[in-house]
Amino acid sequence: MGPFLKSPLNRIINLSVIFCFLIIYPVSVIAYSDTNFAANPGFESGTAAPLNWTFVSQDGNTPAWSNISHSGLKSIEINIPGTMGLNSGFSESDMISAQPFTEYTFSAWGKTRGVNGANIPTITFGELDADMNLLRLTNLPLFSRGTNDWEQKIVGFKTGANTSYIYFYVNIQGGYGTFWIDDVELNLKDTPAPTPAPTVTPIPILSGEFTNGNWQTNWVIDSPAGNLVPAAYAENGKTDLILFTVPKGSQAGKDGTNKIMTKGGDKFGYGTYEARFKFADTNFQNSNTGIYAGMGLWNFDGPTQQEVMMGFYYNPGAHDYIEVLTTKNRPRGSTDTSNLYHSKIVDPNVVVKDFSGVFRTIKIVYEPDKVSGYLDGNLILTKTDLIPTEPMTLVIGGRVTGGTLSSDLKVVWDYVKIT
Repeated sequence: MGPFLKSPLNRIINLSVIFCFLIIYPVSVIAYSDTNFAANPGFESGTAAPLNWTFVSQDGNTPAWSNISHSGLKSIEINIPGTMGLNSGFSESDMISAQPFTEYTFSAWGKTRGVNGANIPTITFGELDADMNLLRLTNLPLFSRGTNDWEQKIVGFKTGANTSYIYFYVNIQGGYGTFWIDDVELNLKDTPAPTPAPTVTPIPILSGEFTNGNWQTNWVIDSPAGNLVPAAYAENGKTDLILFTVPKGSQAGKDGTNKIMTKGGDKFGYGTYEARFKFADTNFQNSNTGIYAGMGLWNFDGPTQQEVMMGFYYNPGAHDYIEVLTTKNRPRGSTDTSNLYHSKIVDPNVVVKDFSGVFRTIKIVYEPDKVSGYLDGNLILTKTDLIPTEPMTLVIGGRVTGGTLSSDLKVVWDYVKIT
């Protein structure tokens, strides 16, 4: 983790800013205003060091005010000599006042010489709340290893829900070589003409029950193996049910998923999504693996991978709860190992027996600024971070999350509604 300096008030730049979808755009497609909110962006002003920037030493290494520049006379230089991966000092910006949910772009010119090691030169953004508590640090490894002439990198981002201040710093962590940075820009992203918010497109079968077990009219299989499909099911004289079965011995992955999704691609948006389901067995027991059953909105196209999901997740010996809400909003193809773009809230008071042989109703209320989850009509939790914005496809069903099923996983669905 990098430095965090509480700057005096006279160092705070007044700006409504910034942070985090961290979608890297080509230079040509970002439209932004001409106003640069970064103070002393070319590092030209100062005496012993550039104004509005703080040099922080680490492990005996300190940034330098360099005469090698992209434009003007000055830049900031980060240098780790030799070929052993070490940690450099930091060059840190002044604090910048911020407001949530504001889109900006950050750009910088960088030059490298002999850069290598575990990590490449990184620009890191820090978010703080109104009390100056650090909320999050996000690393942007924008520049390349080796020796490269000056090149400009641009990243687009949006403020988080509780962000009041941001700052950014430059360093090399666990690497070596020389990196120069110059001509930093922080711009308000131009707001295009408003487009209609995604709206729900009603599908008749989603307005009620699965008539006589029919799901094929408006749903398609979303199971990788293709051979696991829901079947018509009836009990106690009720025929408008479908049954999803994942057989004993199934494992996570191709043979452990039984799901269906709505036809027509990504077209659902803000609205209320309600479903009623249960585990068919009155005393479901599974000692060897985790399972998941629920519904979710997923987008299968577009530059970002987005998700709103609610359902029951059961992991014997570790967790036993309804996974109340999950949201995801990340660049497509991102591994996201640190889960910066994937967030979930759970209710530890709901255990597996609550879904065993007993129908429960889950509901997602999806709005532009929040997602709320309900269980049997009662509000459980509300999420305000990583809220998706793109149209999505509705998916229902169940799957194995790890290990091998020791008994059949059978999930009965009564209805799915959209309002």
